[in-house]
Amino acid sequence: MTVVLAHVAPENAREAFYWHRGFSAADENLFPRNWDQYALLAENNQLVCARDNDDYVGLCYYAQDEDQGRWEIGGLMVAANQRGKALGSTLTYVTLGHLLVDEQPLARGESVISHVHRDNNAPRNVIIGQLKFAYRRSIEVSGRLLPGLKTDADGVVHGDEFELTKPETLLALADWCGAWAGKLRDGTPARIELREGLTLDLWSEAFREMAD
Repeated sequence: MTVVLAHVAPENAREAFYWHRGFSAADENLFPRNWDQYALLAENNQLVCARDNDDYVGLCYYAQDEDQGRWEIGGLMVAANQRGKALGSTLTYVTLGHLLVDEQPLARGESVISHVHRDNNAPRNVIIGQLKFAYRRSIEVSGRLLPGLKTDADGVVHGDEFELTKPETLLALADWCGAWAGKLRDGTPARIELREGLTLDLWSEAFREMAD
């Protein structure tokens, strides 16, 4: 079997949405987006999936916060039977790569951030340790505004905000592109589908130029 990482096509958005909702229903650290939000992500090519034999085994997205003039990468989910293979980190790298290449936020001075629930340790090693995002601030939001997320006794959601750093994140991403060998940590074959005419080598060059 080969794990394929690619955009979720709009016609497949409903299937991805159901997988997302089922996954988030079992984990209060993950925000369950609604159908309209998920359909828009797919329509805008901002939703990336990992599939194994046509079964979803991972999802991640990026979205713009137009009021804040910034982009957020998040929604990382990896099937339990796929953990330990570095699929989550691979999916995060690919999603961030699409954001930086397709949307060019840094050229417009727009920041790239990630929000992580206070009790969600899984993505921190990737975001902080591997991608070199920097801690920006702690956040407290009423649970009424983020239904489905774990709250404290007062009904407040606690989380942390991290931000892409330049050049550290860009160089880490460029190095990863250059080192990609077409397989996950355990040797499972994996294929990354990019837009026509693009390769990971071209991505790597672009990230190094962004880092200058």
